[in-house]
Amino acid sequence: MGKPHPVELLERVVAFVEEGHSHRSAAERFRVSPRFVNNTVRLSPDQCHVAMGWHPYEPQEVEAPLC
Repeated sequence: MGKPHPVELLERVVAFVEEGHSHRSAAERFRVSPRFVNNTVRLSPDQCHVAMGWHPYEPQEVEAPLC
């Protein structure tokens, strides 16, 4: 299995797409797959993985919310 992408790359990809560029152009610019860009952008607002500093494809222990 390959190594996870660095958090800095995730942040740069999300910022590039938020500037108005397409997912495909972001994939070409950062030399990653379009699927990686789609998943990264889709997960970032909901799960805040960039701000939390973990990779979206690494298994994480998540505590159940106390409701």
